[in-house]
Amino acid sequence: MLDRLKHIWMLYRKPVLLNVVTVIIYILLDGPTTEGSRTPMPPMNAWERILFMAAGVSGFVSLLWIMLIALSEHYRDKNW
Repeated sequence: MLDRLKHIWMLYRKPVLLNVVTVIIYILLDGPTTEGSRTPMPPMNAWERILFMAAGVSGFVSLLWIMLIALSEHYRDKNW
């Protein structure tokens, strides 16, 4: 069991850490957030747009990376 968990961690370590670091940087650099459901949010400035786009791209890349790792493991187990 412990060996299997270590194997899973070694496979998914980099994309998970990429996602965690992206979220931390997004929070630390004050990415755009909603004030409340009834409070109108001011339009994003250029910095917030760049930060929002970079976080979105990073999240998409890490998700694709995880999916490719899972598919490669799936087909490796079947000896394809």
